[in-house]
Amino acid sequence: MTHPAIVASTWQSLFEGLEDWGLKPGADSGTPMTRGCVLKTWQNVETGLWECTPGGWSVEDRPDEESVIILAGRARITDEDGTVTVISEGSTVVFPRGWYGRWDVEETIVKYYVSIR
Repeated sequence: MTHPAIVASTWQSLFEGLEDWGLKPGADSGTPMTRGCVLKTWQNVETGLWECTPGGWSVEDRPDEESVIILAGRARITDEDGTVTVISEGSTVVFPRGWYGRWDVEETIVKYYVSIR
């Protein structure tokens, strides 16, 4: 029988070791620079932390499903039908596989994510 690993820390302490992931691919507004770390992968599930500076990009036919908790910052998410949702600290969002829309980060955003491929 295996036992779960218990990690006691704050998300701020985890951000000390974030890797530079560079310019957000597909950016078409501003210069959204990203940093992140993968915390755990298991079969088709990945968890991690992600940070992005202000800027925007479109998403077409999202290849995975992602659930996020916003830890800091602010962004506007626009669905394909034009519905705008503002997300900020404490927001939770689920992006379904196949989602079309747009991200516009207004204040550097930090999220914890769970992605299912």
